Amino acid sequence: AEIEGIQVLNSTLKAQMDELCSTRDAQESALKEEARVLEEECHNLMLASQSSKAELEQSLRQKYEQMMVDAEAHTEQMLADQAKKHQADKEELQKQADARMQEQRAEFDEVKNSMSLQFETR
Repeated sequence: AEIEGIQVLNSTLKAQMDELCSTRDAQESALKEEARVLEEECHNLMLASQSSKAELEQSLRQKYEQMMVDAEAHTEQMLADQAKKHQADKEELQKQADARMQEQRAEFDEVKNSMSLQFETR
């Protein structure tokens, strides 16, 4: 009877051990699957982060290039405006010089005519 009791106990312990091993294997398998899912999510997040980084870099590069184009256009416009102003100033100075020349010519002609009259009257 004792041997039978030991055999029953042994069978019970073996059944409990098998159940525990089965439970452990199931939990281990579930944990491995969870780890695999987490690794995949982490990988996807890294890819998304790299993609976002690349998009941000591209956006910044485009903004920088546009700023450079705008700055060049602004500089060209300023130079064109300065050239127009310079030309207008030059034309104004030429008009003033021509007007002064005409005034001096008129004065010269007046003096010349006056002198001619003086010589004729003598």
